[in-house]
Amino acid sequence: MKVEKVLSRLGQAPEAVEELRAAGQALGDELPRRRLDVLRAFRAGLARLPAPAPSFAQGYLLALADVAAAYDAAVEEAHTEAEIAAALSPLAAEILVGLNRHPALPKELAGALHKDRAAVSRTLTKLHRAHLVQDYAIAGGGDGRVRPQRLTLLGQRVARYLADRAPVAPANRRAGSEAPRSELVPAALAAD
Repeated sequence: MKVEKVLSRLGQAPEAVEELRAAGQALGDELPRRRLDVLRAFRAGLARLPAPAPSFAQGYLLALADVAAAYDAAVEEAHTEAEIAAALSPLAAEILVGLNRHPALPKELAGALHKDRAAVSRTLTKLHRAHLVQDYAIAGGGDGRVRPQRLTLLGQRVARYLADRAPVAPANRRAGSEAPRSELVPAALAAD
């Protein structure tokens, strides 16, 4: 059943259990399709419905709107992680996956990845600017060479995304298989 039709019928009988159930079913049918435009229209339609007096129906409608909003946010987050992951250089992806295991010093990363320290340092600077990596605060401070690096929350999500979806190591990506960059990609990575 089309979302518009369900919302129209629900607007005519907002307390009718069968119409509430049809709205829940319509939402359930739309979620796996991941059509965000339809889900947003569904949420907007729910918001336009006359608010019934505090009741089970009102709670049910609010719950439907909450589910649609949470799903929308989760899908947007997944798109963001995919966009950022696609924009990473192979070395940046390797660093994120490596730091996902535990914080490490730049020289430790360079050794573990068999890469030049200067290249790792330059890539870490870009990852810092993109808010994917941060210094691990320890007593005594020091500069970036002696402070362990760790992932930010966004960096952790991107690293998990990479680890979950990469059948081969990120360094083994084919050259020239770069995905187009979008406005969701932090500007610091676009300079790669």
